[in-house]
Amino acid sequence: MSIAKAENEVIFLEEDYEKNYAGFNPSSPETTIAIGIEQEIYVEQSIVLARKIENNFGNKLKRRSRGLKQLSLWVLHNTYMPSVLVETGFITNKKEGAYLNSKSGQIKIAGAIRDAILDYKKELDNNVGENIFVDDNNSNSSSEENNTTPNVVKDVTFKVQIAASSRKLEPKSYNFKGLTDISREAQGSIYKYYFGSTSDYNEAQLLQEKAKAKGYGSCFIVAYKNGKKIPVKEALKRR
Repeated sequence: MSIAKAENEVIFLEEDYEKNYAGFNPSSPETTIAIGIEQEIYVEQSIVLARKIENNFGNKLKRRSRGLKQLSLWVLHNTYMPSVLVETGFITNKKEGAYLNSKSGQIKIAGAIRDAILDYKKELDNNVGENIFVDDNNSNSSSEENNTTPNVVKDVTFKVQIAASSRKLEPKSYNFKGLTDISREAQGSIYKYYFGSTSDYNEAQLLQEKAKAKGYGSCFIVAYKNGKKIPVKEALKRR
């Protein structure tokens, strides 16, 4: 928190910072905590993206890593999506400064970040989004028919992941905007929260739309077989 406070206090160097930053006060622990809570919604996805960038820096560019850190920084405020602040090096270090200032260094660093983002997107597309597996035999069916006709996948359970957080919340409706049938799963220090449970993929899509209507715009469908998470694309091939 002390590091985040020091980083955020740079706004004091600007004129009219009270107006420009909507009353944000870096010296207030409450403000720092509030930013942290906002970021926790996407903390798991942010860590996945950050890890891919870090791996590219280390494996492809042979750059030294100082590890991943989670801080409540103003620069990430209001980024309601997976977000990462990339520290590429120190310009105060003569050797690193020269590398960062060179065209070659800039291209390599930008390329490593680009490749990590594309790899992250590809991973998402295997589970959610419009690139999900489509049965060509039903490609002419209307969306209404697809949503109302049962589409049961044997031995597979679909859920809608609505949040991931370091906080352990009770899976009760009052913690999740009135949604019921909430389940919680611990993975290391992260808790994942799911809405619904069904073997009918079309029903899972309806649950996803219901979650979005409640404000969980980034929710997505996940699939489990024998208690093990599998890509949704793979699950749908089992129909």
